[in-house]
Amino acid sequence: MLALQRQFEKARAVLWRAYQAGPKRTLKKLEEDPDYRLLKQDANFYSAASPIGLLYRNHCFAPADPSELDPALPSLIGKSDLKKYGKPYRVARRYVFEADFNRNGIADPVYPLVISRLASILIVFDGGKLGQGGCTSTPLGRYDLARGLKDDPCRISIGAGAQGSKRGIRLKTDHIDINRLVCR
Repeated sequence: MLALQRQFEKARAVLWRAYQAGPKRTLKKLEEDPDYRLLKQDANFYSAASPIGLLYRNHCFAPADPSELDPALPSLIGKSDLKKYGKPYRVARRYVFEADFNRNGIADPVYPLVISRLASILIVFDGGKLGQGGCTSTPLGRYDLARGLKDDPCRISIGAGAQGSKRGIRLKTDHIDINRLVCR
């Protein structure tokens, strides 16, 4: 009721107490119950002042160290010239997928990278090999994702697409719908 009445500070406090009593149940409720939509759009929900918001974002992204998913990934991140702003990237494990971008029978992993929220998406083509025929790209960056800073992280959708001979990814949130073609 507090979230529906836009009493967000009180709603966060009640959710924090609920989380302490039942963490999984509280995070699942936040993810599925539409009554929390306005609360999750509040600018303070994902701030350091809101531990429940930070826990919810981590629940949605399920962040992992890049080396946990692929030992070669940290060096690929370095070669991709991603702007790190002094902070290490983690991989939004929930959104990792594979697609045959170059139509060569090799599944190409897509690693969405997060700092505090979805900040870039790294695509590693040709099974992680950086050769003449493959590429590592950062097709979406902070400027692309700025409109979605208040979007519910559990409602992000990342997929693969094609247009003619080009291959790329599609990112959808409540406020973003980008189809970026990144490799021929």
